Amino acid sequence: MSLARYALVVDDHPLVGQGIAEFLKTHTLLDGAHVARHAVEMHAIMAQHGTPAVVLIDFWLTGGSTAEALIAQLRSHSSAMPILAISGDEQPAIALKVRNSGAQGFVHKRHPPEVFAQAVTAVLSGLNWFDNPSVDDGPALPRMAMQVRCSELGLTHRQGQILLMLMEGKPNKHIASSLVITESTVKEHITAILTKLAVANRVQAITKLQGMQIVLD
Repeated sequence: MSLARYALVVDDHPLVGQGIAEFLKTHTLLDGAHVARHAVEMHAIMAQHGTPAVVLIDFWLTGGSTAEALIAQLRSHSSAMPILAISGDEQPAIALKVRNSGAQGFVHKRHPPEVFAQAVTAVLSGLNWFDNPSVDDGPALPRMAMQVRCSELGLTHRQGQILLMLMEGKPNKHIASSLVITESTVKEHITAILTKLAVANRVQAITKLQGMQIVLD
């Protein structure tokens, strides 16, 4: 039986996906929920039940794929469909990836049910929800490797080159020599990099990008 307003949960861990779906069935803005383990099941459910009121996608799926590809597929189906990415990963770049992919929000799996419900309500109401994936309670979970393009950080190709050298601890003189530019030009780029990363110095920049693999565009 098709549901008028249903949530579609895409998670390759059946127990987790079913648990989220059961929780969503109690949401006042939804009539029910379905679970898909991968893209094929996702499209099959949509073909049978129509466009979901909201889609929740686990960022990391089996085989190392991420939610980005599925978000793109959903966007081609409906540009207005609310999409909320979820993850148990502590990698702070996930929220950035999700936002740039076109989703309306991201919520960490370790948040309590009431926060999770607030996030769902927000995207169902046409709002964005991007929380801080870090939480204070409990041990930190391991991070998966995360590639981040320079453009996703708002950096140019040249600034990306300089950032990579900064993360290696290279001094300005070495960077200038390697890129065949002046030290003053290097300093100008570094100032722009720090501004775009919203940090005050190199140490803060390195700390903020810890665990990320910066990829030049």
